[in-house]
Amino acid sequence: MKDEPLSEMEREQYQNQIKDLLQAVETLLKSNNALGERVAQLEKVAGAYEDLKTRCEKLEGELAMRRRGQHASKDSFS
Repeated sequence: MKDEPLSEMEREQYQNQIKDLLQAVETLLKSNNALGERVAQLEKVAGAYEDLKTRCEKLEGELAMRRRGQHASKDSFS
């Protein structure tokens, strides 16, 4: 049976299966590339978030120091 040539119908089935597999691989590749781009965008956003978080913490610290300074100066006038 291995030596028998493929019928036209079998050949078309194999060609269709190969075509379907190639389309599936192409779809996966496109999805993978899109996910890679999205990950890169999210990494940028995460970096910007961390920068803003650090800046906010610094400003909150400065505000707390100024408030303590204002309370100290009010207490010294009492």
